[in-house]
Amino acid sequence: MPPGLAFSPSALLSAPEVAALRNHLGPAVRGRGFEDYAVLSTNLVVLASEREQFIGLISPPGFAEQFQACFAGKVTLTLPFPSLAPQPDAQGHFRVGVPTMFVAAPVRSAGGKVLAALGLRVVPEKDFTRILATARAGHSGETYAFDRNGVLLSQSRFEEDLKRVGLLRDSPEVRSLLTLELRDPLVELRPGRSSPKRRLSLV
Repeated sequence: MPPGLAFSPSALLSAPEVAALRNHLGPAVRGRGFEDYAVLSTNLVVLASEREQFIGLISPPGFAEQFQACFAGKVTLTLPFPSLAPQPDAQGHFRVGVPTMFVAAPVRSAGGKVLAALGLRVVPEKDFTRILATARAGHSGETYAFDRNGVLLSQSRFEEDLKRVGLLRDSPEVRSLLTLELRDPLVELRPGRSSPKRRLSLV
């Protein structure tokens, strides 16, 4: 049993508290536009979730890092990040790497100590990008969000054009969100020209 894991997955799955939380949170989460929820302990164990296959598992490092501010006692909205667990993509196919994000809040004891984090999963393409779309200007103006490394965190409405000029791989499952890097191509791309500096890979 991993350090800090107080209960086995089978014990968690059969715990009446987990079932009560599912019955209480499930309808409320979906009714407010969230996809599902997860309760993560400070030891990074998934204590509860609508997806039972995750309960009792140790959260992978990339996922847990998104909740550090929450464990420090802050309500947080994570940045979009590629899911390490299979999630449905735009075509309804379950696969890893699907963009996901969470609204998360600390779960405290009566004395105020942070015991866990409750995360409500958001699909970035539905909500995060939609909020940014309200700032569009004119026919082609668009507002983008990107991280400190220049990776796009919102979805572009010009993905077909991006695929046409070779900035995105021409495949139905490929999206600009978490794939496109905001770089100067050093050339006008629309006439069919390509950048003099080639990327190592197009994903």
